[in-house]
Amino acid sequence: MPSIVHIPTFGWTGCDLVGLAWETQGSARSREMLSVLSRRTFLRYAASAAPLLAACTVPRTGGIQKPSGRVTEIMVWLADQNPHARRVFAERIVPAVEARLPHVRMFVEWNRWDTHLDKVAALALETLGPDIFQFGFADVIKVERRNLAEPLDDRTAAWVGWSDFFAPCRRATVWNDTTFGVPSLCAPMTVFWRLDLLEKIGVQSMPTTWEQTVEIGRKAASQDGLDALRQGMNPPTVNETLMLFRSIGGRPVVIDGRTQLNSAEGRETLRYQRARWNAGGAGGGADESAPPVGSPLVSGYRLGQYANLPSILVPFLSSAPDLLDTLGVGAPPVPGGTDFKPMQPGLATPVVETFTDSLAVARYSSRPDIAWEVAKTLASPDLLLAYSESLFLTPVRRSATGRGFTLKYGHARLVEYLDRWGEAAPRIPLGRQYRAAIQSRLPQVLEGSLDIDKALAEIEGEQNQLLASVGFSGSSS
Repeated sequence: MPSIVHIPTFGWTGCDLVGLAWETQGSARSREMLSVLSRRTFLRYAASAAPLLAACTVPRTGGIQKPSGRVTEIMVWLADQNPHARRVFAERIVPAVEARLPHVRMFVEWNRWDTHLDKVAALALETLGPDIFQFGFADVIKVERRNLAEPLDDRTAAWVGWSDFFAPCRRATVWNDTTFGVPSLCAPMTVFWRLDLLEKIGVQSMPTTWEQTVEIGRKAASQDGLDALRQGMNPPTVNETLMLFRSIGGRPVVIDGRTQLNSAEGRETLRYQRARWNAGGAGGGADESAPPVGSPLVSGYRLGQYANLPSILVPFLSSAPDLLDTLGVGAPPVPGGTDFKPMQPGLATPVVETFTDSLAVARYSSRPDIAWEVAKTLASPDLLLAYSESLFLTPVRRSATGRGFTLKYGHARLVEYLDRWGEAAPRIPLGRQYRAAIQSRLPQVLEGSLDIDKALAEIEGEQNQLLASVGFSGSSS
């Protein structure tokens, strides 16, 4: 749904205002939130958007009829990711929560990631925000520093279900030794391969080492019988760089406020990425004059891709479902010890970098105990499975796997890797700028116009300056 009207303080759209006006029929909380805007301001913005507001779909999560007896209204704010997820919440998850907690009426508001936490923080000043809100894999830093969420350590310690969550998902909720959320969604990264194309170049199994992966690039570039094939693997990305670094060195990318990339492990990581990308010729044998249309794996432009499951699976389901049987879920390769060597023998291990979203109980909620019960109920295995399936993501609890969606598309293998090698993605203040220091130099390193040592020195200087500017001195792992 396109944005129609923006309210200056909170970033609400015209559709948001219609939703709030609708909910005033049954929600005292909504009447309070609407009163933050003056009547004159509301009428001015609503009138200016009148021709477009008719196109808004009014969010009617749970209907407007209250159950009998004393009911507590709980507002939950989630990141809006697709219409299917909204429908699953409206038709399955909200009714299930209200059936299991008859004393609760649950309202859901869907927000954009880029304004989500700012809206939470703005309404916290008026104690009018949600009782529960979602935050992303690196947002726990902002949540803690802005004092937005209740510490949950005492509650999770008394919850027998807490140990059922995958360890890297639990770690994503922790900052400064304090737990601020309950994991809700999970996107592990690994390598996906086209098994049929590997067979065509004479490779019978997915590679497990950096050396084998480079060799696949050479074979792909020299193969005459694959008209569409141009690349062995994807251009290296920042997330992949951080995964490879952690796998070869077995340590975080930031320690005591200083980046660790300018090191022997960092040099070996970039050397491998450059060798892989240039195997068989510049760009991994790519013919850049004929870029692929759509997914490179679907088109056969690549044999392998570092990615999460949704980014790989959705193009296959939408345009080439007959090729799904050719998709293999591989373990992230590690140095094989011949050309690429770990700093200590036996130290290298695959790293499945994991991006986790979580649910927090708002610090200013006037009903934190009930909000906690709702958060736990939302994190029930069956409801997590339904939510994850709507987005093709991985359930964050072991007991939510081994059934339904998680038995399809190689997902069982991905769950195995998550449990065995999963690591929470690095949570670093100014994380976007931290990654940009790598991204801006990576293409030059790959093409050979920037020396690896010089690139790492520049990255180190830029990243350490960023970390010092926010006073970050702890480990990010």
